[in-house]
Amino acid sequence: MSHQVGSAPPDALESLVTKTGPAKGTGGSHDVVRDVDIKYPTGDQAVLLDDIGCGFCYYESGRVAVCVSKVNALQKRYYFYANNRSKVLLCSIDEHVVGMAGRPDGTKLVLTKDSAILSNATNDIVKTWRWNPNAQNAGTPPSDPIVIQLNESLTFKFVDRKHIAVKFVSVGVSVVFECGERLKRDDTYLQHSTKIQHGAQRGKLLVDTAHQPNLIQRQKQIEVAALEKRSKQHPRSTDLTHSDIKQVVTALEHKFDDYQGLHVTPYCTGSWLQDAQSQTLADLPVLPKTGFEVGKAPTLFGREMHPHAPSHLVSTLQDKDGKWLSSLDIRTRLERASPVLPRTAVLCNASGRYSVDIQIPGGSAQPEGTKLEVVSGHQLDDFLKDDCATDQLVVVACLREDDLSSRKAEKVLQLVATILAHPQEDLSPHALPQAIVAGIVNAKYRLVKVDLAESREFAKRFSIHATPTFLMFFEGKLVGVTSLGGHAVRIAPTTRNVNLTSKMDHPPRTLLVQRGAKQQVLSEKTLRKELFAWDLALGAEEAFQRLSKLNKATQGHGVPPCYNLLLLCDDVSRSW
Repeated sequence: MSHQVGSAPPDALESLVTKTGPAKGTGGSHDVVRDVDIKYPTGDQAVLLDDIGCGFCYYESGRVAVCVSKVNALQKRYYFYANNRSKVLLCSIDEHVVGMAGRPDGTKLVLTKDSAILSNATNDIVKTWRWNPNAQNAGTPPSDPIVIQLNESLTFKFVDRKHIAVKFVSVGVSVVFECGERLKRDDTYLQHSTKIQHGAQRGKLLVDTAHQPNLIQRQKQIEVAALEKRSKQHPRSTDLTHSDIKQVVTALEHKFDDYQGLHVTPYCTGSWLQDAQSQTLADLPVLPKTGFEVGKAPTLFGREMHPHAPSHLVSTLQDKDGKWLSSLDIRTRLERASPVLPRTAVLCNASGRYSVDIQIPGGSAQPEGTKLEVVSGHQLDDFLKDDCATDQLVVVACLREDDLSSRKAEKVLQLVATILAHPQEDLSPHALPQAIVAGIVNAKYRLVKVDLAESREFAKRFSIHATPTFLMFFEGKLVGVTSLGGHAVRIAPTTRNVNLTSKMDHPPRTLLVQRGAKQQVLSEKTLRKELFAWDLALGAEEAFQRLSKLNKATQGHGVPPCYNLLLLCDDVSRSW
């Protein structure tokens, strides 16, 4: 890759200066590649490449012209774009020289893994050939270079697979990208080998490895790379050049290096075998002989095994007569010594199931109270008419199973339902004060439950926006509604617009007052991108007509129709 600069700033010219020095073994010089940072005379970025040639080139308009990405230390990928709003890809070549080059209305060259195809502006194939000249129907590559003018700033030139160049020229800045095939080695070991003329191995090929590192040198390279990696991840003060940072790291080393000597590696002491044996025998007692054993007697490290029964094991594993307990007796005693704690509350499993439905140790939690009667939302009117007395106050609890506050309220209502179910004379076992219990029982109340998750029609009918909500009916009529401290729970999904608040179910209804057609297109594109619903008015009179028409519209679901957002153009008269 080469660079040419016409009227570039001085700092850009300084970035292109290369350091020279004598090459090893020769009297010449070698270039040290540096980062390329070129800017236009206006100060905008033109070329920004790192030391290996990866980075970006920009048009004077600020759009990306060239993108070079790294594959490995030797190979790269190249992408070239058009200078328009659509940013059409004009050319792309990867590390395997697979890609394409050309404009939609011009000459095109397609490079595949096995062949190349050249077509004209009418998409007719002009020439095709294969990379392997010995393949069947290989064809012949063009004798003259293929030059394609991608646009005013990019020129593509193809000579062969190893010589492909794309030149970027813009306002005095010129950069040439070599996109041809790059391999670590173009030849084979056999091409540099010589035959042994005499000796036991006469006639064999001797591979020339003088220019290749041997195993010792390779190992040294690996060690140096490991040290460099360690210095980057855990730098020492000797690796730093910044004075302030080096001073801080030096102080930390003096403070914490003393702890390095305190780090020890556990090891086995001289009596580790006896300690392990004693610990094992303490946990696994050896049963005494009964006289009925047959076969070879077991040994421990070549010595005879003797019964071993410590006092703490005898008291737990033997009964009063000295006999060993059975497995059932041992399990019973363990459960008696460490009983399973009872469940004091209903637990929820990760799958959503509750401990009342799952078999768990200690048994499931026994719910307190009487289960509430569940009434479907569409059958509530028939229930109030047929199943409830005229002088009975019916409290309908509107709950949701997936709401924590609803489940807590249902637990309290179940306790109240238990009080209502008991006869009037038996009031002592209840936890509530006796005065409250007597008032509940003496009055005629009835508690039922409606699941709001069953249908949205019930919530829309009574305008329920919070859970839990309690509806009170007397003589079949609604006499009271309260939430008793309930919190609003969102039932409708929130808007998909991430820029709006999470409290909104729908984007705000918008009235756009715009007179110019060009500005209308831009404004509508923005509203459509933000998922807004809008009405368009060309002037103040049409906007007033929209407002009056909206005010006369029928109200739906208890929400009056209105415009939540009003957008006015600058060219609307001040009388508005």
